[in-house]
Amino acid sequence: MLEAGAMGYCLKSAGKDGLLEALSALCQGERYVSPSLMRVLLNGQNRQKKQPENPLSQLTTREIDVLRALISGTNLTKIADELCLSKHTLESHRKNIYAKLDLHSINELMAFALHNKIA
Repeated sequence: MLEAGAMGYCLKSAGKDGLLEALSALCQGERYVSPSLMRVLLNGQNRQKKQPENPLSQLTTREIDVLRALISGTNLTKIADELCLSKHTLESHRKNIYAKLDLHSINELMAFALHNKIA
């Protein structure tokens, strides 16, 4: 966002004082970046998370079972029945899998499975 021309960035967690500090700096024509974000920028870290060697190591055994069922193309009702889960619990596992693997769609999940040779 800074590369796109933003003059400042204030994190939600900055609170009222942080927001007032940011506004004051911007009104004086200065750039402003929240101090905690500045530490990240100065350390050369970026938005991308370092992925572990084995991405499946982030998942529980049950999430791996759900992942395999999802990539099989089986519908959610049948998966829930086969794994003896409620639809709500199955949906929670699916959301956790997507979050842990930084995936956003079934297409990304399928590509991930192919890339990682998950059967």
